[in-house]
Amino acid sequence: MAFQECGLCRGRVATRLFAARDRLHRLPGEFWVVRCDACGLIQTAPRPSGEALAAYYPEDYGPHRDAGEEPGSREIGVVRSPRLRDRLKRRFGSRRIWWTPDLPPGARVLELGSGAGHFVRHALARGWDVHAVEPAGQPAARLARDPRVHVHRESAEAIRVPPGSFDAVFAWMVVEHLENPLTVLRTIAEALRPGGSFVFSVPNAGAWEFSVFRSRWYGLDVPRHLWHFTPPTLARLLGECGLTVEQVFHQKVLKNITGSLEYLGEDRPALAPLAQRLARLLSPAWISFGVGAVLAAVRQGGRLTVVARAAGPG
Repeated sequence: MAFQECGLCRGRVATRLFAARDRLHRLPGEFWVVRCDACGLIQTAPRPSGEALAAYYPEDYGPHRDAGEEPGSREIGVVRSPRLRDRLKRRFGSRRIWWTPDLPPGARVLELGSGAGHFVRHALARGWDVHAVEPAGQPAARLARDPRVHVHRESAEAIRVPPGSFDAVFAWMVVEHLENPLTVLRTIAEALRPGGSFVFSVPNAGAWEFSVFRSRWYGLDVPRHLWHFTPPTLARLLGECGLTVEQVFHQKVLKNITGSLEYLGEDRPALAPLAQRLARLLSPAWISFGVGAVLAAVRQGGRLTVVARAAGPG
C-alpha cells in the first residue's frame, strides 16, 4: 500500500500489519500499523500532525499530570520498601528505567518532553544545569516555577540551541511521539559536545509482546505513538543523525504485559477472568522483577533504554 513518507528512509510503500485505535483515551479515529517495505520501520498510518495530533493529548494525559510520583510508582510490581528494593536489585540488577552518565555538578543537560518533571528533579539533585523542553502549557508552567530550570515552551521539532552546548540530552518515552524524529535527532547530535550522550527510552516493537498482542499491545498507544521502533531501526535512525549506539538496556518492567492483558479482557469478555488472574500473578514485586530480569536477559524486554554518543573530539 502507498502511505505517508517513511520517517526514516522516505519510502512510500508499506505493508499493513493490523488496524488499531486509541485505547487510552478512547478518542475517535481509525489507524493502521504498517511496516515500511524499504527499511522495516513500523509506523502509524495515517499519522496525525499539528492540531490534529495535539487533540490526542487531553488535559488528563498521564505524563503531564503533576502526580508527585517517580516514574514506575504506579507500575505493576513497584517496590516501595527500600530494604526489599535493595534485595531485588542485588539479585536481579536495576530495572534500567533511567540511565545517566557520570557527569559532574554544573554539567549542562537537556530533557525533551519533561512533562511532570520527575527527571528534572533528579537532574537538579545532581547539581546539573537543567534545560527542559515541554510544549504543553500546564506542565511547562509548573516547571517554570523553579528558577533553576530553563524551560523551552516549544515542540522538540522547533527547538534551536547552539551547537556543542550540552553534555547530555535525555528523552524518556518521547522519541516515538516525535513528528519528525530525523530532524530532532540531528538537532540533538549538533547540540551535544564531542562525546556527549543522548539517552532515551522507547517501547520495543521487536519484543514478543508486539507480535502476540498486536492491536492490544499496551506499548502501541496510537495515534500518540507515531513510530514503533525495534533495535535495528533505532540503530539506523541514530546512525543517520550522526549518533552511535553504545548500550541498549531491556527494562525489567512488565507494564506492557499487564496493560495488554487488560485490553485483551476488554475485547474478549470470556477471557477477562483469565487475563485478570494472569495480571495479578505478575503483580508481586519479586515475580515482576524476576520475570522482567529473565526477559531482559534474552533481549525481549518490552521497553528499551538506549545510550548513544556523539562523535568524539577530532
